This record gives sequence, structure tokens and C-alpha cells, in this order.
Amino acid sequence: MKLVIRWKTRARVQNLIYKYIRLKRLQIDRQDQTFNWSWCMSKASNLKRDFPTQDWQRDPVSRSLSYYARGKAVTTSQGLVSNLQAAAIQHGSARLCLHAGPDESTQIMLIAQNLEEYSPPKKHPRYGKWIHVVSGKLLVAAFSDQGDIEALSILIPGDSFGIYFPRNVFHTNFPLDGVSVFVESVAGPFTRAGSNSDAPWAPNSRDKLHGRKFREKLIRAALTSDPTQKSIE
Repeated sequence: MKLVIRWKTRARVQNLIYKYIRLKRLQIDRQDQTFNWSWCMSKASNLKRDFPTQDWQRDPVSRSLSYYARGKAVTTSQGLVSNLQAAAIQHGSARLCLHAGPDESTQIMLIAQNLEEYSPPKKHPRYGKWIHVVSGKLLVAAFSDQGDIEALSILIPGDSFGIYFPRNVFHTNFPLDGVSVFVESVAGPFTRAGSNSDAPWAPNSRDKLHGRKFREKLIRAALTSDPTQKSIE
């Protein structure tokens, strides 16, 4: 039994080291991306599997790591952002819903998204969406129904920091430098059925290879002088 426990602990630590090396290869500036490495180590050693649950309740049906506030007033802080970044390193993305549940009329979320997480373009037929970047660089794009780029921008805290996507507008977002953290605001209540419509002209979330190529085309378009006139084809 002791050998099994030691082997599992060793495997977790090796996995953490691998993730650290992979992030270093992405040349993340740790002065800008303040990761809580002690929190990562506690996850790796199985001392703290989930986000602190004193003020947060895990969403059992969410596809990503997600928590709801327990009906309390929530104060956000840099420490909260750092813990969220650490969770995104482990899970690809992590979400703290500042509202108490999916039935709330106002839905405000603090989201950390990993560079390796591909988010396919989608649109919301019932509500628009506001995104406000808190940490890192976030590429955001809006598309026509045919897949042409209508808006393309890089959001940076203190500069061009936010964008609003009206309802029924295809859009996507992803980090450019490791883990980005942003606030997302939409109208509730949230129901999974009919809340999103995926873009038929873009790779789906399971197609990692073509999703990566799609993302690279958007990055090249963002670096042109007139990105709104470019197509991703």
C-alpha cells in the first residue's frame, strides 16, 4: 500500500514538473503572471484537490472546473486571480461564478483560460456578452455567419481591456501568453439547452489539431494592419 501511495504521489509531482517546463517554454513572464506555485504543489500532493470551498460551491454538471458563490458578497483580489490561474494550469480553464446559481438574472464570472485550451467560435441566441480582461493578453474575435472576421482585437489590462458581443454574433477568445484571466458578464438564467450555437465553419472542441491551426490563422490576422478585412480561409 505504501508503495502504491508513493508511486501515485511521484506521478503527480512529475506531472506538475512537466506542466511547469511546458509553461517555461512558452516564455511566461512570472512577474506578470503571478502563479501560486505552492497551491499547485498542494494539488499535486493531493492535499487540496479543489478550489477553497468555504465561500464557493463546486458546479457538479459543468464541463470545466467551475464554482458558484454561496450567496454572499464576493470581493475579488489578486490572490484569488493567482489561485484561479493555478487551477487553469491543471484543468485547462477554471471559472468562479460570482452569482449563486444558474437561475440568477445577472451572471458574472471570473474565468482563467489556458493557452492550450481551444475555444471554438459560438454565438448566443438569447443574450449578449461582455468580456473585461484582468490579467494577461486575450485575443477576441467576432465573425459573420459565413465565417469572415468582423472584429479582431487583443485585450490588455489598462489599454483596450474589454469588448461586447451582441447576441447572435459568432465569437471566440483565447490567451496569447500562458493563462489569461477575464470577467465575463451575461444575462441569466442559464440553461444549457439552446444557450450556444457552434459555428459550422470552424473546428469543434475535440479537433485539437485543426483548432490549433484555426487559432494560428487568427493570430496572423491580428498582426496585420487591417485585420477586419481578412478571412481565416
